[in-house]
Amino acid sequence: MSAADLRKAADIAPNTMTRMRKDQEVTLLVLEKICETLDADFGDIVEYKKSTDNDKEMEV
Repeated sequence: MSAADLRKAADIAPNTMTRMRKDQEVTLLVLEKICETLDADFGDIVEYKKSTDNDKEMEV
């Protein structure tokens, strides 16, 4: 399934997909829609990466 197909099937806004491609924050509701569409669990689509001090400085 392409990203465009997933976006349409999960009824996700185009700007939300852009945020995901840029590793920016999205809501749990968006992740829930993706999981429902793919019949998956959160752990199947999300990877936790611990932030470094440099990351925190860049978020400002």
